Parts: sequence; structure tokens; C-alpha cells
Amino acid sequence: MANKSSALKKTRHDSKIKAQNKIIKKSLKKVIKKADGKNFPKLQKAIDKAAKKGIIKKNKAARIKSRLAKKAILQKTHKPASSKSKA
Repeated sequence: MANKSSALKKTRHDSKIKAQNKIIKKSLKKVIKKADGKNFPKLQKAIDKAAKKGIIKKNKAARIKSRLAKKAILQKTHKPASSKSKA
């Protein structure tokens, strides 16, 4: 346990920041799971913000954006076939 008042303050501050980061990380995961091609720019912005704040690392942000871009391209190119049958 910390003895000095500055060290005690630092531990209080760190616990608050940790809680905030946890909330942001959870919301980022939810947004990524619900990802589709339409809201790709918003996703990029959210990922970049998290990387800038240090919640996720820069390379992880790049990797996530790359995977989402591939997913968005695949969704655009592979349109589902119509259910009408030619009989």
C-alpha cells in the first residue's frame, strides 16, 4: 500500500482511468461485432480514437480496420441470390 499522499492520489486516479478505458473497450467490441459495410467510416473513427487514447495498440487498430475493410468488400461483391426459382 502506498504511504505518501501523492501515491494514494495516483492509485485513485489510475483506478478511475482503468474503469473508463474498460467502458470504451467494451463499447468498441460491441460496435465491431455489429459491423457492416454501411457504417465503415464511423467504425474507423472509433478504432482510431481508441488507438490514439492508448486503449488499444496502433498495430491492433490497423489489423482490425484491415479485417473490417475486407469484410465490407466481400459484402458488397457477394450479393445474395434471389429466391425466385425458374421452373
